[in-house]
Amino acid sequence: MRPGRPVTNTREAIVARGRAARGDTAPSSEFWRLVALGHGRCDADALVPLQLAFDQPSERPARAFARDFARAVEALNTPAHAAQLVRDESEPLDSPLLPMSDDVFLSARCAVIAAGREEWERVVADPAALSGRWRVADGELFFAVVHDIALDAGENALDELAASLAQPDDSWLGGGGGHDVGVPVPAAYRWAELELGEALAASDAWRAWWSASGRGRLDLLPFVSPDVSDVVRLRRRRCSYELAMTIDSAGMHGEDPQRLADLAVAHLRVQIEAVRERLHLPPTPPWPELPPVPDDLSCFEGEDPVTPEEVGEALAELGMGQEFIDSVVRATRWS
Repeated sequence: MRPGRPVTNTREAIVARGRAARGDTAPSSEFWRLVALGHGRCDADALVPLQLAFDQPSERPARAFARDFARAVEALNTPAHAAQLVRDESEPLDSPLLPMSDDVFLSARCAVIAAGREEWERVVADPAALSGRWRVADGELFFAVVHDIALDAGENALDELAASLAQPDDSWLGGGGGHDVGVPVPAAYRWAELELGEALAASDAWRAWWSASGRGRLDLLPFVSPDVSDVVRLRRRRCSYELAMTIDSAGMHGEDPQRLADLAVAHLRVQIEAVRERLHLPPTPPWPELPPVPDDLSCFEGEDPVTPEEVGEALAELGMGQEFIDSVVRATRWS
């Protein structure tokens, strides 16, 4: 976790503790019941029950939850709270505490909320209690999930906070993604993926095409795996869309550089087409042609993929039972 921008207190001398104590502005009991579904945590797994709770057509509960979340965050928005120093729970005990930047301050407050009503009330009443170790990195995810819930319900209570954290980026296309255990990402594939992505991002014709989406940016988050899934998720953010989908890893073990480059192009086309279909966008502009694959791809070489056997060895060192280890190894083995 790194320090970010300095905190900007746009409203001086906010006495949030007094406001939070009043019944008309305090988060509701139903809000805290839903927060408790995470059992004090806000990592991806712990947030699943909360997401499922709002996987329904009714918008009123989601809007109410988002507004309560905004109240809970605001109650911790005082100069005294912002002056505290925090550390993520994943960091060593001897690592330095971080001063509050905008993003760290918001994530820390979200982590306090995730810890539950009693912990939140304690920190509201005593700003010094915020100093120390929290699930700060998970708090960032917590905010993103709740903001998505709000957006899906047409609620803008968190938009101002989200906008304050938005990082300026002129590119309309970005992303990341990952690959399954045992699946390599060859250098020629990496080269083509980056080369084509940069060509699309720099193209005025493609930028104009994407402008029909109504969002400034598209982030592609593929997961390359032999276990292909039909599930495609297109998440709407305040200023962007995020596509998450599984890409078939067949062919990733090849050695021909040109075929691997062509495979990267095909995978990117699949993702763009999935977005186009779901947003009902017009046909895409002509695709850029890649230059020949360079002979020297050393700068695109990645680490060797983790093997199922290495996964098994790591689980054994953690004291896991052999039956469990065998089941995990079978599930991750590339055949």
